[in-house]
Amino acid sequence: MKSLRICFFTKTYLPKVGGAEWMAHNLAVALQKRGHEIVVLAPNQHGEGPQPVELPVKRYPRLRSKRWGTRLVLPHLLMAHWKHRFDLVHCHAAYPQGYIAHSFHRLTGIPYLIAPYGTEIVRGERERKIPRVEARICRIVPQAAACIGISRYIGEELESAGAPPERVHVIPCGVDVAFFRDAPPCQHPRPYLFMMGRMHRVKGIDYLLKAWSQIESRIPGIDLLIAGDGPEAEPYHRLASELGVTHRVKFLGSVNEKEKASLYRGALAFTCPSHMEHFGIVNIEAFSAGIPVISSRVGGIIDIVEEGKNGLLVPHADADALAEALLKVLGNEEFRNRLAEGAKASRQRYDWSRIVQEYENLYLDVLGIS
Repeated sequence: MKSLRICFFTKTYLPKVGGAEWMAHNLAVALQKRGHEIVVLAPNQHGEGPQPVELPVKRYPRLRSKRWGTRLVLPHLLMAHWKHRFDLVHCHAAYPQGYIAHSFHRLTGIPYLIAPYGTEIVRGERERKIPRVEARICRIVPQAAACIGISRYIGEELESAGAPPERVHVIPCGVDVAFFRDAPPCQHPRPYLFMMGRMHRVKGIDYLLKAWSQIESRIPGIDLLIAGDGPEAEPYHRLASELGVTHRVKFLGSVNEKEKASLYRGALAFTCPSHMEHFGIVNIEAFSAGIPVISSRVGGIIDIVEEGKNGLLVPHADADALAEALLKVLGNEEFRNRLAEGAKASRQRYDWSRIVQEYENLYLDVLGIS
């Protein structure tokens, strides 16, 4: 099989830590292990995560100019190409990366793929409300060699920007199933429900706390553990106190990857009460650990959670519905175990070994290599 030279062109990357950063990094490493040459082109980045050492990373200045910034990044992509002679450019954002890659394509003939994780492709979000940006996105998306949606939801948004349906491919995020499956369970003194996410209003933590206050007296001996940090941590601490549930809710703050895996493994179940998730990788991390999920019926989550098979779905921002679903899972061991078996059956769909093969097949198809 031909070894490909691929540029991963991103707007965010390690050491900043988040779902998009880990997705790009893990995919790059998985492709490299299969013999491909991956070069990451990313802005200068600050963060608390590890510096990537497994593969070459070319950095460009984080430019502030909205008018000239995109044009000033193009030379960095051209210089990386002159050194590495890319076969294709994989853009991890439609804008500005896809826009810059379109100019690069016109100069070099090198095809580009668009695989957005962020809100820039979503109708009604900030970027697509700006007429100039909307026009650019709708000009370059239809000309991409392929568009990749991490969920059907993102695939539909790509089509709304003009992507031909036959060039839209849904490939979900991947996860190292064995890492979560084989992690030692967290030794918390009591059984617990787990939630992992940034302390931000989009994650729906306030509704989770309100739901928990409704049911905590009906499931004595079970705690709620919440991992993650962010700008709204303190208000959630205050809300837990106001609701009188601080004795049953533990805010863990930031946790590392090993701690996170152990927290999943030791939990009775996982909950993701977000108002929106373009994919919702925490759900497949929970499946990998063998536990069911209770999540919001939004965005990409509806592709992952099969109602009554590996979890339950509830309307977002509905504390009553969330409380009812949590009680149904946490208060019924037989039902919970049945959902857990469904979670285990679902997890292999998302293992990196399968996901990287789908990307590789798409790259070869785009390049006309059989």
